[in-house]
Amino acid sequence: MVDAIRARGKDFLLDVIGSREEGLKQIFSSASEHSSLIIEYVQRFGDFDGFFTKQNVAELTHAAGVEENLRLLQAESEAANPLVNA
Repeated sequence: MVDAIRARGKDFLLDVIGSREEGLKQIFSSASEHSSLIIEYVQRFGDFDGFFTKQNVAELTHAAGVEENLRLLQAESEAANPLVNA
């Protein structure tokens, strides 16, 4: 599924994390260019009944924060140099 979505031009914050053994695989999309919306894709295995493992939430939160910081830096750069980015 992730490969099919990527083929249509959607980026992701990182590779799929988790495993069948952990009971969960998941990935976050990159934010839309029009909003901060990030989509989470989850595949559960066995009797896992949640959305995150402790390790996964740390990795996903970090990746989302890095992307947001990059967007802020880009916006600041464009505001400071409007002719360079025209």
